[in-house]
Order: sequence, then C-alpha cells, then structure tokens
Amino acid sequence: MDVTETMPSSAPGGRRTFDAPTRAFHWLLAACFAGAYATSDADGWRWLHVTFGYTMAGLLTWRVLWGLVGPRHARLSVMVRKLQGLPAWSRAVRQGQWPALRSTHNLMLPLGVMFLMLMVLVTTASGYLAYQDWFGELFEDLVEEAHELLGNALLVLVLGHIALMLWISLARRQNHVWPMVTGRSKTPGGDVFKRNHAWLAVLMCAAALAFGLYQWQTAPAPDGAQRSGATGSADAEHEAGEHGRRGSDDDAH
Repeated sequence: MDVTETMPSSAPGGRRTFDAPTRAFHWLLAACFAGAYATSDADGWRWLHVTFGYTMAGLLTWRVLWGLVGPRHARLSVMVRKLQGLPAWSRAVRQGQWPALRSTHNLMLPLGVMFLMLMVLVTTASGYLAYQDWFGELFEDLVEEAHELLGNALLVLVLGHIALMLWISLARRQNHVWPMVTGRSKTPGGDVFKRNHAWLAVLMCAAALAFGLYQWQTAPAPDGAQRSGATGSADAEHEAGEHGRRGSDDDAH
C-alpha cells in the first residue's frame, strides 16, 4: 500500500501534500534568489544583495534541520530513498526504454532539489568569502568571479526546475505548481502531512522580515554613514560644536 494513502482526508481542496513550513521555505528561497540576482551588479545596493544571500543561507540551514527532525515526508531521507531508483532509470534510458512519466517525475524532482540546495550552499559560501575581503586582491577577484559563475549556474538550475514543473504539468494535464501554493493536491489518497504547522511558517516569514529590517537599519547611507547610530552621532557632534561656539561667544562678551 502506498504510504501517502494511509491518512484519511475529507478536505474539499484535496489531500495535503505539502505543509506550510515547506511551502514558506520554497517561496522565500525563490524570492531571495530573485532579489540577490537582481542586485548582484548594483553597487549601491550591495547590502541588499548580501541580505538576500544571508537569508538564503539561513533558510537552507533551517531546511536541513527540518529535513532531519521534521515530519516523515519532509525529511531528506525521503529524497535519498527516491534517488535509489536512479541507476535503474538511467539503465532503462540507455537501453532505449523510456520509463513511465511518474517514475521520471519521482526521480527528477528530488534530484533537482538536491542539486539546488547544494548550489545554494556553495553560492552563498562563495559570496560570504567575497564579501569579507580576507585575502589578497588577486584571490578576491578569483572568489568574486567564482561567485558570479556559481550564481549564473544556480539561475540555470532554477530555470530548469521551472521548465521541469511546467513539462510535468502539461504531460500529466495537472497543475503541479499550485499545490506548492495551497499545500493541497486533487489527487486520490489521504493527507501526506497530518499537520500543517502554519505557526512555524509564520515564524519563518517573521524572522526573515526582521533580519531584512535589521540589515536596512544598519546599512551604509549614500554618504557612508550609518542609517541609524552613526548619523545620530554626527548630528550630536554638530550640535555639541554649535553649543561650544555659542558658549565661547558668550564668554567673550
């Protein structure tokens, strides 16, 4: 019996195939990558590019933890088990026997997700090294070029993932993107996830927003001063100087 059909579901929208934290991770990661790629060449928005990169690293860390201690179907071990069928699938392709679409779907999606997560890890790590300026000029240039190359490779993987989802949706005549929005799929069987864990998804979004606001508050202003703190100190010094000059004038009189 299929393990995904062991939990009854009476919801009119279909059975729950994704919980809220998994969906929040997916869309937050997609939004952060889009933002990071859009600001990669904007010098004045470097702090925003870095913020997106750090948020992606934080999201990836959370996903690994959720994949270790979360619900059974959110665990990374499920993707690893699905990939165990890859040798048989590739062997059939080499023999000219195209496997069933369902088996291709079950293999290509986890394989793409694993590659994406690995690329996010490597890309954000290279960006961190490029941002720290720890090394000589030659090495820094190499790291920056590697970071740019990895970012472009990650874009190719993302576009490939989107193309794969569209192809599967067209081939099976079923929208396989919408369940990542609603969490439910109109397919036979019971709920894959017994609980939605919406509170955890809200907490994730709030943490990402709070970190973004913190980064914005501490980001360098166009003149090089801080948005908060440094500008206030400069104003205080200016006011103190004015007060001192007024006091000297009064003493002179």
